[in-house]
Amino acid sequence: DLQPEMSYSWEVGTDIKLFDNKTRLDFAYYSTKVDNQIVTVRVSPSSGYILQTRNEGAIRNHGIEFTLDQDIIKRKNFNWTMGLNFGLNRGTVVSLPEDVSEIYGAQYGDVHTTAYVGHSTTALSGKDYLRNAEGQVIVDENGYPKINPAKVYIGNREAKFQAGLNSTMNIYGVQFSFLFDGRFGGDVLNVTGRNLISSGNHSILEKYRGRQVVFDGVFETTDEAGNVVYLPNTKPITLNQTTITNYFSQISTNFIEDGSYIRLSYVTLGYDFAKLMKNQKFFKGLKLNFTCNNVFLLTKYTGTDPVCNASTSAKGTGSAGIDNSPIPSTRSYNISLSASF
Repeated sequence: DLQPEMSYSWEVGTDIKLFDNKTRLDFAYYSTKVDNQIVTVRVSPSSGYILQTRNEGAIRNHGIEFTLDQDIIKRKNFNWTMGLNFGLNRGTVVSLPEDVSEIYGAQYGDVHTTAYVGHSTTALSGKDYLRNAEGQVIVDENGYPKINPAKVYIGNREAKFQAGLNSTMNIYGVQFSFLFDGRFGGDVLNVTGRNLISSGNHSILEKYRGRQVVFDGVFETTDEAGNVVYLPNTKPITLNQTTITNYFSQISTNFIEDGSYIRLSYVTLGYDFAKLMKNQKFFKGLKLNFTCNNVFLLTKYTGTDPVCNASTSAKGTGSAGIDNSPIPSTRSYNISLSASF
């Protein structure tokens, strides 16, 4: 009973060049809607099956892309150009069949990559503490946090925006260029950190294991009139293995982190030696370049790198933003010699 998956898209933009082509501006807005998505979803085991391939409603992606290139200096022996790019995308589940409220993707412990109706196509669902209407964690009479028995929305892996800044400079044949890129927002699920804490191997345990702490939460009680009130928690608990296992590592929201970052992606320094070889017609160019990639990274993310993907072949909601014991990003140094004739 599968129906064809249909995609409808449109884009509008402008390409502007000013000041004798020294300023180049490109802007675009796009919108894409996909109806009758063909996806494989989990179904009730009572049906006799676990997975089923079927049409699952509609999604919409829309966003903007912006680039600006500017010639700062343009002379015979000195050229300097800088570029700025900016982009954002919003993916939303427009509709799903009546009996479906969300589409599950890959699973990591109790966490699913998922897509909710009316929400992002890159959401995450998992366990959280039990909270009151103000979002405060509710603790029991012994000071231990209560756990919500239901799986809830815990994060969105889609960045609020991404941007980059590049520069290319050529001074008497010496070429220098670099690229900064970054992302603001976008949650990362730190499965690696969760596994390390669960196995007792995380470095943070050296500081907190065996200590008494007062959990940041509230205790639910009633006043004289019988109204429910929440009082600040004052009872300490001991962070032993049982407490860490049952009340911290099992809670998915403890491992949702902000994936914002700024990275110096590369720095390149080079020189064209053909300029020194006068009165020769063999070489048109002889360039020697030295490049350092992944120079440094600024981020509050506690894992190795906020740019991660558990499986590049994952379908459905994908697995970008899942840090599941990947090979860390490396810094590399490259020397290249290129010749043109």
